[in-house]
Amino acid sequence: MIGLTTAIRLLEHGYTVTIFARDILHNTTSRAASALWIPIKAGPEKLIFKWARSSREVYNTMPPESGVSLVDVVDFVRDNDPTPMWAQIHNDYHELPAAELPPTYTKAYAAKVHILIPAYLWIFLLNKCCTRRPNYST
Repeated sequence: MIGLTTAIRLLEHGYTVTIFARDILHNTTSRAASALWIPIKAGPEKLIFKWARSSREVYNTMPPESGVSLVDVVDFVRDNDPTPMWAQIHNDYHELPAAELPPTYTKAYAAKVHILIPAYLWIFLLNKCCTRRPNYST
């Protein structure tokens, strides 16, 4: 997906783009995959937060047919685990009350996070690229 999103950004800024692909989506494992968008254990932290906030802003503007939507996620932790890094990026992040936790957990953090479904996202991004007329090569 990084190739298509980068191509779109470059096309939006007036650059000529050629897209190279060994396979199209239906010939890859991504056709059946999906991903929760939660940046974790990456660095450098200062840049990760900047990039993550920027990505989240873009995902927030994407229509339902793009394969990007929000889902509720709860991260249960034990003992004195620190607040998860991803919490700093999500505006609706909050700690759940202790009364709502299963017995073996000491904390839980909840937020709405994006889920990306590549089979839809790839088609959406490819269509967006095609409207800007990149070159293609296989």
